[in-house]
Amino acid sequence: MTDERMRPELEPVVAFGARMSWCGLLRAGDEFCSSERSQRVVLTSRTGPPLQRNYGAWSTRYRRFTANLSSPEIVVRPSDGDPGGHGVEAILHWVRRADAVGSGPGTVCAGDAWPADLWRRFTEASDRLLPGGVAEQLAEYEFSTVDGSDPFVRAWRERLHGSPRTGPAGRSSREAGWLPVPARLEVGNGPSRCLVSWSPTSARFATVREALASEEGRAARPDLERQAEYHVECALGALHGVRFGAGDALGDPEYERTPIVARLLGSLRRREEDAIVDPARGRLDRRG
Repeated sequence: MTDERMRPELEPVVAFGARMSWCGLLRAGDEFCSSERSQRVVLTSRTGPPLQRNYGAWSTRYRRFTANLSSPEIVVRPSDGDPGGHGVEAILHWVRRADAVGSGPGTVCAGDAWPADLWRRFTEASDRLLPGGVAEQLAEYEFSTVDGSDPFVRAWRERLHGSPRTGPAGRSSREAGWLPVPARLEVGNGPSRCLVSWSPTSARFATVREALASEEGRAARPDLERQAEYHVECALGALHGVRFGAGDALGDPEYERTPIVARLLGSLRRREEDAIVDPARGRLDRRG
């Protein structure tokens, strides 16, 4: 990757789910900004047990379970292509600063369903924080007293600083939502932090099948077509070099053999392969 990734107008954002593929990034009718540069990375936990990718976070818009990380204490490093059970492979996107700062349609905030009121409070406070990238300022904001009386900001800090930092026990998928997290970034000589989405839900499922069969799954009544579509969008990250280690919820051959998933996998894979050979797009782990 060239030094252009370090341009100050580009901000690093981690994708560990559907945004690891072009089908996820270009999903029709969705709200997500374009990626200027991309590369493969591995995520590990800064403290505590090894980081895991599981199902459990709930998408109200699409009525389906989505991937989540077991902790918000995240370190992002270049990937050697073999997680070996020691991390979670993902894609790091470099997006325009305006798309990282904003909260309306087409921004990271809207695409990852962060609380818009929280994000606006943070960006409006940026002149009271040390100069730096968006994620670097968010890391300072997390432990500062700025906006300490604001209910949105206070709730965000409390959820990130839970004990253990996996969120309040008993918080269901449908109640938890998504939060922005400033992860430590150890890629090149650029920013020291990057943005990651994390849900404080206590629900953790090893596979889609386990999520659907759970009491919460029966109560939520997911859209099975959209659930399968999401899983395929994630699985297509394999075409960009992403590997799913042992115990990774996205590595689920049994689910992928079901008729609904197999049908979508065939059609979306062809679409993904077309995007990869397109000179304007290409493989996400080699872009830039």
